Amino acid sequence: IEFQLRELGSGNDPQGIDIFLNALNRWNYDEDPKSVLQYERALEDLKQTIIESGSEIFVSLIKESLIQNNHRCVLELYPDINLAKQQNEQEKQSLAALLKTPEYPSIIQESNQLKIIQATDDTPEVLAMIPTLALQDLPHTGDEYPIRIEHNAHDSGVTVVT
Repeated sequence: IEFQLRELGSGNDPQGIDIFLNALNRWNYDEDPKSVLQYERALEDLKQTIIESGSEIFVSLIKESLIQNNHRCVLELYPDINLAKQQNEQEKQSLAALLKTPEYPSIIQESNQLKIIQATDDTPEVLAMIPTLALQDLPHTGDEYPIRIEHNAHDSGVTVVT
């Protein structure tokens, strides 16, 4: 949790958009939108509670949120023994409609031509056009890239290696 908060990013969206969306989500539920950025005290309180009570905090959360939770959803699914038959019938009807279209013979002809082309080996001239790379074409030494280590990047408590 701490690393996720300090990292401030999902990896897909820019940091600013992540922060904005998280703040907007809090605001939608009448919470303080600035609390998205003010998590240090909450983290310290959580760490202190874990030190004092050990894993009891998680046990109580599981009890309250899952075991003693009165909210339920009952979902019953009943199989349809005719569903596969109906789907097969629909497929047959759509294929029968396709057979009646004027494009159908040309589709079959193009498909057969494609199968012949795919089964035919390429000529030596065509194969010679494919670029190749030999082992001696590659450099024998690797490239060195500089590594930069930034401790406490952006005052977030995260060490960033780039």
